[in-house]
Amino acid sequence: HDSPRVRRRLEGIPADAYTLRLPSGRELLEFPIAVWRVRGRALPIGGGGYWRAFPTRALLRGLDRVRRSTAHPVLYFHPYEFDPEPLQASLPPTATPQQRLKALSRRLYRNPGRRRTAAQLATVARAFPLVTYESLLRDNALRGAGTKSLSPGGAIV
Repeated sequence: HDSPRVRRRLEGIPADAYTLRLPSGRELLEFPIAVWRVRGRALPIGGGGYWRAFPTRALLRGLDRVRRSTAHPVLYFHPYEFDPEPLQASLPPTATPQQRLKALSRRLYRNPGRRRTAAQLATVARAFPLVTYESLLRDNALRGAGTKSLSPGGAIV
């Protein structure tokens, strides 16, 4: 949620896991993605494009900072980020110039740095203990996670 790339993002996202009470009364356990605060800017370094863009040393530094203030920093990955083959859209011969340009921009955005992702994750795993959500729930490690609600304007309160 806390990304400079996400317009109209939800405000008030806690750094640690919390229970979100929905208007229906049901509850949802939220695990916010690891966000490194650098000079007042939010860098969501929990995975995705940020892992492809940052050198491993910067990721380690950022995750160390996040770990100091967050009990369970969350990492996430898309399956394609571990595939060494570049992504390339298969376009029909009748594709418009706009479709070709969009396919090119996606390829240029999604492919750089992907070959490093598995090695970066291995390095991070040697530096930090990685656990599953299931183990956190099983070990009752989230006991005391706060409860939040959505305001009418969509902010978490």
